[in-house]
Amino acid sequence: MPLHPKRQWIDDIAGQRGESLLVADGFDDQIVGVTEVVGDARVVYDAEGIVEALVQRGLPWEEAQEYFEFNIAGAHGEGFPLYLTRCPEFPAATPSPPLGRRPPVRRAGSGRSGRRLM
Repeated sequence: MPLHPKRQWIDDIAGQRGESLLVADGFDDQIVGVTEVVGDARVVYDAEGIVEALVQRGLPWEEAQEYFEFNIAGAHGEGFPLYLTRCPEFPAATPSPPLGRRPPVRRAGSGRSGRRLM
């Protein structure tokens, strides 16, 4: 059976690095990327997506959450995958100005005449 495209991508990265990357078997759809800190590369998964996949496989939500926490995310060690909790969507904020162009800063005393009070 051919590899999932995301899993093939992970294997390609591992091959380029000359090392293997640990994966969470059965959750290739939930791969969101690879992260690296000081030469330690790890596969990153969508935590909520894994719980949803467990629910689709027949576990009640509470059991799926518990299974994920203890049996998947609870496995720690060098090179083990990381599990991302996504930030919720928020209403759009005022966009930041482009880099290099900042709005003028109003300083204390600006807008007054050049007189000094003694």
